[in-house]
Amino acid sequence: MREESGMMWHERAYLLLWISLGAALAWQGMAKPSDAVAGGQALALLGLVKVGKRGLWWQVRMWLPLVALNVTYFWLGDAIPRLNPWRADAMLLELDRAVFGDCLALKAAPLVSTWAREILSMAYLSFFPLWLGGLALAQWRGRQDQQSFFTGLYLIYVVGFAGYILFPAAGPFRYPPLSEQAGFATAGGVFTRMNDAVVMNGCNGVDVFPSLHTAITVFVLLAAWSWSQRLAAWLAMPCILIICATIGLQYHYAADLAAGTLLGAAVWWLTIFRHSSKHHHDGTLCHSTSRSSGREPRPDGRQGI
Repeated sequence: MREESGMMWHERAYLLLWISLGAALAWQGMAKPSDAVAGGQALALLGLVKVGKRGLWWQVRMWLPLVALNVTYFWLGDAIPRLNPWRADAMLLELDRAVFGDCLALKAAPLVSTWAREILSMAYLSFFPLWLGGLALAQWRGRQDQQSFFTGLYLIYVVGFAGYILFPAAGPFRYPPLSEQAGFATAGGVFTRMNDAVVMNGCNGVDVFPSLHTAITVFVLLAAWSWSQRLAAWLAMPCILIICATIGLQYHYAADLAAGTLLGAAVWWLTIFRHSSKHHHDGTLCHSTSRSSGREPRPDGRQGI
C-alpha cells in the first residue's frame, strides 16, 4: 500500500495491467487509437503519485482510479477479444459439473420464481450503493482508513481484470449450451427490468471469472466488521443476497464465486485487517486520528499542516 510519497499497490497493479495488455496488443499488431484512452489514464495516475500528497490533490489521487478502472472495464470488452478469442465458459462449466453434477446456476433456476427474481435483482443492483457507501464511509473515517479501503477496492478490480484477460467468459446466461437449455427469464417487476437493462447493456462480455460482485461484497462486509460489528450485522443479509443473486440470476459459475470470495478476503487481510487489528473495534463508528484532508498528526497530538 505504501505511502502517498510512493506508489500504492493498486497504482502499481493498474500500471502493470495496462502496460502488459497494451504491449501485447501492440506486439500482435492489434492496437487501436482507443487504447490510448486507458494509457492516458495510466499516465495521469502516475503523475498524481508525484503531486497528490496533500489536500485536494490527495482526494483527486484517491478518486481518479474509480473513473479510470470503470473506463478500463469497458475497454477490456474491446481489447480482450482482439487479443484472444478463446472463452473459458466450457472450463468453468466443467468445474461446476465436477462439484455439483451440473451448472449450479442451472440447478438453481427452478427455485427462482418471479418474486424471487425480483428480490435477487434488487439485491444485485444494491451492489453499487454498497461499495460507493463504503468509499464514502472510509473517507469520513479518516486518511488511513480511506487509503486502506480505496487501495483494497481498486486492487480487487485490477486483479479481477487480470482474471478477465486470462479466463474471459460470458457466464451461464450468455453461454449458448446453457442459455438455450434454461433460458434467460426476463419476467418480473421494476427491479427485474431495471437489472436486466443494466446487465444486458452494461456488461463487457468477458466479466465472469472471478466474480467481482462477490469479491467486493466480501471485502466491504469484512471492512465493515473491522470498523463496527454492529454495522457488519446490518450488512450481512444484503451481502448474502448479492452473492446469491450472482447464481440465482444465472450470471456466474460456482468457480467465479469461490475465486471472488478468496480474492475479497485476501485483499481485506492485506489492506485493512492488519491495520484494524491494532485497534479495538466495537459497535461504534469513529473518525481515525488523521483526517482525510491530508494533515498528519504531530508527535504532540496536534494536526500538522
